[in-house]
Amino acid sequence: REEWDEAAISIDAARKAMDSRFTALLAESYKRAYPSMVAAQTLSELEEIVSFRQFELRAKHRLHTTGPLETKKARQHLTDVWRKRLDGCRVDAEVHSEILAVRSLVLGPADEVDATITLSALSRQAEAYQLAERTLLDPLTQMKVSLNSPIFGVGTPSDLRVGLIINPGESADSLVNKDVVRIRSGPVYEQYCQHLFTEAGGEETLFVQHKLYFAYIKHLWATERRDEAMTRLSLLCNIVDLTTHYGDATLSNELRIKCWLRYGDWKLALNPPGSDLPENLATDVLVSYKRATDVAVSDNYRAFHSWALINFRLAEQLNDKERGTSPTKP
Repeated sequence: REEWDEAAISIDAARKAMDSRFTALLAESYKRAYPSMVAAQTLSELEEIVSFRQFELRAKHRLHTTGPLETKKARQHLTDVWRKRLDGCRVDAEVHSEILAVRSLVLGPADEVDATITLSALSRQAEAYQLAERTLLDPLTQMKVSLNSPIFGVGTPSDLRVGLIINPGESADSLVNKDVVRIRSGPVYEQYCQHLFTEAGGEETLFVQHKLYFAYIKHLWATERRDEAMTRLSLLCNIVDLTTHYGDATLSNELRIKCWLRYGDWKLALNPPGSDLPENLATDVLVSYKRATDVAVSDNYRAFHSWALINFRLAEQLNDKERGTSPTKP
């Protein structure tokens, strides 16, 4: 409603109203005073929001020498300050929820995706599972994205066959060779990838949607919906491979590594503890970890560590079979 003066008066009145209580609580203990400190911070951020909105309005009506570029810089500066400030807050779902609710007056669903994912994880740790799920799904709903959208690999054209090419007849031990597993590519796949970028509203927006969707998949696994989580993750892995191949690799390389690592880890988790890995399961895990190690980034320790461990485990399994010993021996 752009009633800036009334907003400033209300903020000041709220601050005065909480002053005496805040002082008394702070004298007792920092822990008891912390909620009031969060409330004081949100009041300060409301003042920052009012100032930014006034700045934005002046730029819009050309009442200031600033233009759209300066407004964008001011918004980015405000976002950076808020992000650092949130990092210093207590790791608590209620605290993060209160702060993000105020910031939503300026920030859209794609602006603070990492904070949104953190809030969902904190809510899940507090066993607020519905809140954790809604925290992830609400931004996707605001961006008008369905969970069963082709941008997540669901409902892709059957004749397109998005995914990996694994040479037929290859055994698990041959997957060490780099040429055995490769992504399907060609003009048709490039055109489809550009179609996904357009449908999502841009490559950066698609990346944000993928991050939120990946967090939702992890939520499914954590809430014992493992079959659905595995199905959705397998489709997402292929789509992220495709968009990384034809898009900005620096944007989604990290997500691609996380997807393939998580898929391999979950495949191993489904195998009974202490038992041998069947040939098909060993192949799936090797492919997953290999796809993670194929990403050209400097800090990829986790992927190569997992790749080394699975190779060592399979080597021990083969040696045990050759010696005729049990894999469950002490």
